Amino acid sequence: FKGQTFQYAAFGIYTDGSIVDKTDLTKFSVTYTALAQIGDFRSTGTSGLLETMHTSLNITDNMVTTVNAICDSACDSVLYQGTAKTDMKNLTVKKEKLESIAITSSSDELKESTSMQLIATGTYSDNSTNSLTTSPDCTWSSLNESVSTISATGVIFGNVPGDATFKIDCPNLGLSGISQQKTITITPALLVQMFISPNQLLTVGTAQQFSVLGLYDNSSSQDIPANTVTWTNDNGYISINANGVATPSTNGTSVVYASLASVSASL
Repeated sequence: FKGQTFQYAAFGIYTDGSIVDKTDLTKFSVTYTALAQIGDFRSTGTSGLLETMHTSLNITDNMVTTVNAICDSACDSVLYQGTAKTDMKNLTVKKEKLESIAITSSSDELKESTSMQLIATGTYSDNSTNSLTTSPDCTWSSLNESVSTISATGVIFGNVPGDATFKIDCPNLGLSGISQQKTITITPALLVQMFISPNQLLTVGTAQQFSVLGLYDNSSSQDIPANTVTWTNDNGYISINANGVATPSTNGTSVVYASLASVSASL
């Protein structure tokens, strides 16, 4: 594959039937040097080590070149019939192969009821990288869909607090398919503001049920059960119970307060 290395070896066969490793003394060369290069011990000290990392050729499927080996008088002082011995092999270099996937995100945490984009980047055998986030060859999935879901384009949505693991699977890439996972923690939305309603005049002796609307740091809002907040008022004109029901006892102006944790509201 483009970007990979391969070690060639050269063996000499002698008239007595013996076989000797001559790799370090053999002169190697490649016919198409724009595609591949091979080390020659006499000049580089890495005899027979072929590499395709340097090539800038765009290999759409595969390309072929020839690897040549020659054992001359510098390789062996005794050569049969006094001539250098040669051999050659065809080399097919295929397009770069996906070797790994990295999943990144802007944060490892996500507020419930909000969304975030996951990014998948593939690294190939030639050290190049490419986005796989929306690749038709890859599929996203959530291993904890009750906690968080993910779209076909890698956008996750937090349903409830908890840890959710997301997976991208590219079965047709690489040699036998490659996948990667990432875990994101879905955190609860925090209450930042409350509003009491209704804002109206009360009639002495007539009970009024107050309700509370909460605003959260994920920009969502929801009704807060009246019996889960603490109700108070600033004077004796009205009385208010734990369920948020106020009853005026006399004419006058009173301020009603509702508080939950560190957030409070008044009316």
